[in-house]
Amino acid sequence: MASRKQIPRRFVIGALITYELTDGSFDTVEGIMKRTGLSKSRAYIRLRESRDPKDVYKEPAAVLNKKRFYTLTDGSAITVDELTERLNCDRRTAAARLYRTLDPERIFAPVRNPEIEKPVDTSDRMYYDNDGFWNLFNKI
Repeated sequence: MASRKQIPRRFVIGALITYELTDGSFDTVEGIMKRTGLSKSRAYIRLRESRDPKDVYKEPAAVLNKKRFYTLTDGSAITVDELTERLNCDRRTAAARLYRTLDPERIFAPVRNPEIEKPVDTSDRMYYDNDGFWNLFNKI
């Protein structure tokens, strides 16, 4: 029989289950939820994975991604949200630019407005079949 990793005990106090962390402190799932802003299921997962307070109380990953700073080649640092406001564009556009390059000239280039571009004329393509060419294939 394989031995399981020894996890500190949990205590039932009233209706709440109190978990003992490795530093000797006690906390409930609801306390972890309030302190970190995690959902109940994510707080349970953290307690199942580790009882180390530094792992249990760390900031959620989604919040960390929003605060990521990109250091450009000229030495300046910028986030996706700052670039979105500066270019007045969609957040996905700003994130894609920072992902592709760190050159300030390319990142801060004006955003093309897709509404201004001329639409492609597709009326002369076979798909629309203005002249009835598909009838020739159907007869065969």
